[in-house]
Amino acid sequence: MKELILPTSELLPTQGSLSREKLDKVIKFYRLRRQQELLLPAVALVDNEYLVIDGHHRVTNAALTTKETPVALVSSLSDFFTQEQFPRVPQTIISDSNYVISQKFPNISQRRDYTAHQRIITFDDLMEACELDTYSIHQAA
Repeated sequence: MKELILPTSELLPTQGSLSREKLDKVIKFYRLRRQQELLLPAVALVDNEYLVIDGHHRVTNAALTTKETPVALVSSLSDFFTQEQFPRVPQTIISDSNYVISQKFPNISQRRDYTAHQRIITFDDLMEACELDTYSIHQAA
């Protein structure tokens, strides 16, 4: 797996919704400077587009704050996260993400029509529900 830093505007979602609770958890990790306990979002390059395989909530957090994020480029079904790469991430989270990669990667090119990241950014009520304070998020980043 190759690590890249990409603008969030170049990352296209492959799922149709986000969980308010999960986004709150991701934001708290960043506010507490514990992002090293999270995996990088996994992406695939298909027809010159970066499609998010796993990590939509982390990408959304970056879109709301820094506007760019490190990602892991998955280029084959043998590209998986390891405990050695991410020693502070629990093995269960690594296994769950690897499972998502194994399930979504083979068909990723068929999953381009979703707009999960854009939806969460444009709905003010959802941002308020997540109690987003972009100033304090920027300070923690």
